[in-house]
Amino acid sequence: MNAKFWSLATVLAMGTACLDDEKIEEEEVSEPTSEPTSEPSEPAAEPAEEPEPTYAYITQNWTGSATVVPGASYEGTETLSLGVNPTAGTGSLDLKLVWNGVGAPIEAPADCQDCVFAFDLNYTFDAAASIDPNGEGSDASFSYAFGSDVDGANTLFYKGDGEWGPFLTDGTEETDLNGDAFTTSVSFDGTNFTYDQGFVDFYYYY
Repeated sequence: MNAKFWSLATVLAMGTACLDDEKIEEEEVSEPTSEPTSEPSEPAAEPAEEPEPTYAYITQNWTGSATVVPGASYEGTETLSLGVNPTAGTGSLDLKLVWNGVGAPIEAPADCQDCVFAFDLNYTFDAAASIDPNGEGSDASFSYAFGSDVDGANTLFYKGDGEWGPFLTDGTEETDLNGDAFTTSVSFDGTNFTYDQGFVDFYYYY
């Protein structure tokens, strides 16, 4: 769980060029006085056709929830879901990793504005609840903090092996090729902490 960021493939612009027929007026010319000195050049080869794009419905989603007593305790779960489907609503996942974790309170990072809580977390991989065909799941330790960023939005801060940094910011939006919007959520009501980032059936081509 060191890399908690991902991005979709850039949508490539594809298209065809359309040429308008042009009318050329005929002009009368005198007969040539001699034979041409060279043969006309061969016509250029036809351009190769561009391959059709491949479309897919992608699920790439981090989600988590926890019961938190600021400065005292953190108990929660986290799930990473990945899947590629030919149609929306299939719900088939290629990978689903589930962790259960507890935390111990720590000092809040400097970048966490009005920080409500910060915890060192130990997360245990839950193999029974996971879909893990290649054995990628394992236990993990990292740190979370909740507060706001410089713009005042609810933000989940993450610290792995390096420095603290913002991981999820509430209200971040992406829109797929169908025009469907997916918005990151980060919230805490004083007891229940939830977060969700990513896409379920995000339509795009690559």
